[in-house]
Amino acid sequence: MKRLFVKSLPIAIALALSSGAAHAQSAVTVYGSLNVGLVASNFKTTGQTPVQGTNAALNNKFQMMDNSSLWGVRGKEDLGGGLYAGFSLEGGINLNNGTGGQDFATQGRLFGRNAEIKLGGDFGEFYAGYVLSPAGLQLLLAADPWYWNGNQAGMGWTIQQANYTQTNYLRTVGTIGYRSPDFNGVTFQLAYSPSNRENVYGTSKDIGGALTYRSGPLTVGVGFDRSHGLTNDIPTNHMYDIVGSYDFGFVKPAFSYTRSSVNNVDYTSYVLAATAPLGGAGLLKAAYGHLNDCLCNTTRSELSRISLGYQHNLSKRTNLYTNVSRSKAEGLSAANTFEVGVEHNF
Repeated sequence: MKRLFVKSLPIAIALALSSGAAHAQSAVTVYGSLNVGLVASNFKTTGQTPVQGTNAALNNKFQMMDNSSLWGVRGKEDLGGGLYAGFSLEGGINLNNGTGGQDFATQGRLFGRNAEIKLGGDFGEFYAGYVLSPAGLQLLLAADPWYWNGNQAGMGWTIQQANYTQTNYLRTVGTIGYRSPDFNGVTFQLAYSPSNRENVYGTSKDIGGALTYRSGPLTVGVGFDRSHGLTNDIPTNHMYDIVGSYDFGFVKPAFSYTRSSVNNVDYTSYVLAATAPLGGAGLLKAAYGHLNDCLCNTTRSELSRISLGYQHNLSKRTNLYTNVSRSKAEGLSAANTFEVGVEHNF
């Protein structure tokens, strides 16, 4: 009975909120993204460069892989006088077997991607909950054309965060934060997690921030994050990043550069990427990423990944895509992947 209740809870919440939106005309939205690919790779579990999102040998045969499918509910209420209250709840879906994703199985997180309540106005927005760190969010939106969506081509959090995921895995528990309004293109975000609660990725006790400037086609930003690490001991771990992009219309180049320190080991990484529209419905993607030490084995092992992709939009909500990538770590054989897939947003 308990298992049935847990499995039915997401559906019940969605139906209840959507029903409330229909009768009370409240600003509540149910949304999601379903993304699945068929992947072939020469990846092996040992002696070979790790592949983003692949945890088992594919043996050159096509295998269905879920690429970060998700569902969520968000809402906003006008309180008058320029004030508003809102919330955001987002969880992962394993589309290949219908189970909950993003920490649902390991930690019971119904909304393992985001869970926050917020209060805002002209002064900006205060929020609290389980959220992405400001620097992690900045990197997520920066120089990976695949937005860390779980497929094999993306630069992903391992490269772009320079192994800092060992500390906070992007998201922090018990977080309070502030997002500023737009000051002539300049915005900033600050976050603090005072909690001692631990999860499988480490303790919270995290402080971070991000500063971003946007003006027309130009975007540049810097971010930082500091954490007490896996055991809540000194020394603290930290990460700094610099990101940027410029949209020329026919092509949009982008970059990210990250330095981190984890357990007294320093890491650096960079990503160079570009996207280009093709015709009225196509989008070309390309990226090269380099990490100075991927911890692929007991010795220093530099990792590089190059990826190419094409996305064809059938509509504003549905697209087909194909990706190829090659990952190579020092002292290990290369891992090559080919992927075709479909994504539908609602």
